[in-house]
Amino acid sequence: MDWAKVKTILIIVFLIVNIFLMMKVVEKSCRRELKADEIQSVTSLLSQNNIILQQQMPTKISFMPRIKTTNEIAEGDWLADKLIGSGKWTKVQGQTNETIYTFEDKKLKVGVNGRFNYTINKGPDKLQLNSEDKVKEYIYNILRLYTTIENYTLESLVKGRDGYELKLSCYYKDNEIFNNYVEAKVNDSGQIILTHGLVSFDGFVGKPKKVTPVDALIELIKSVERSSQTTVREVLLGYYADVNKNQEVIKYGEADPAWKIITDKGTYIFDGYNGSLLYESGVLQEEL
Repeated sequence: MDWAKVKTILIIVFLIVNIFLMMKVVEKSCRRELKADEIQSVTSLLSQNNIILQQQMPTKISFMPRIKTTNEIAEGDWLADKLIGSGKWTKVQGQTNETIYTFEDKKLKVGVNGRFNYTINKGPDKLQLNSEDKVKEYIYNILRLYTTIENYTLESLVKGRDGYELKLSCYYKDNEIFNNYVEAKVNDSGQIILTHGLVSFDGFVGKPKKVTPVDALIELIKSVERSSQTTVREVLLGYYADVNKNQEVIKYGEADPAWKIITDKGTYIFDGYNGSLLYESGVLQEEL
């Protein structure tokens, strides 16, 4: 037997196998769509766990980097100067680690969850906002005191039983920042309540990584009560900013890609890279 010839053939075979395997790895890491069998497997798994998709499951595989962020409300004094007036306020620590700034009819509460609450009590006689346009302009003027309104999109402005309610979503380069939204209430009593996260963006960092909805939807199974049916109404891709560590507000952090899953039982946000639960119906994971 010609062992040199056999050895050459084996080397060629191994090379062909390695090239084939490498091509499969590259194909899997670079493809932009989930395969039909992957979609079917996830959909079936959700169904077996009493979770129904009301909309079609997202099939796109995105490649997204982290965003470098600065949490502006880590400097609560700066925000109080902008909203209340430089040096006019007094400051105390609240019972739940929040910092409270007050002056006359204004109160600012800066929380450790990366959001703040700003209240103005004008009274019904001084504050006469009797149309949606007037409410919108009044709230926008408050926002302009400390942030760039062009980063926000008005999602809703409705008249309720006790006044108006407004919500704006924040975007960075067409990507929504899920925990940077604004909610405002203008009550008939003359009270204005504004809640907001306040993160600024300093560009992308690192290389883009693969983001699919698969891990998030599988993690959803662990997060919902499975004794009754859960209906998934929306699955949205955006970013979620890191704003606190161990109950402490941090100034510099990052925003990772994230999936926001809205169900009939509540809202869940999952890390886009690994699927871990970040937020559940208003409760940060650090607080669970």
